[in-house]
Amino acid sequence: MKNENYQNIKSIKDACMAKNVPVVLPDAKDFPEEYRRHVLLHYVIMVVTSAVNGDWVPDFKNKKQPKYMVWLWIGESGVGFSAVADAYAITHTFVGARLVLETAEQARYVGNLIKDTFADYCLKY
Repeated sequence: MKNENYQNIKSIKDACMAKNVPVVLPDAKDFPEEYRRHVLLHYVIMVVTSAVNGDWVPDFKNKKQPKYMVWLWIGESGVGFSAVADAYAITHTFVGARLVLETAEQARYVGNLIKDTFADYCLKY
């Protein structure tokens, strides 16, 4: 069932409140220092994606159920949100299961909302 109120998620704080998880990011001190930032960025991406999805859970056994992911492009001027990809017919995975969304509109929304977070997660050490 589509989360009709997903546009109420405007920040990580909103996403945390919607998912009833602490607004303060978890402590990543037990991870090696070189991974801490990425662990926290991945957490932010998962929480926002989950909040936008609401109660919807992807069924990976159902190949007819569309699943969408955020798709970014990287150019000389930086990173931009480009489009969404409908991943239901793809047999290879390009995105973690926790990062798929129910609709293309939701994927666009998440992509625009946390574009910089995705860029940091994918591109920076």
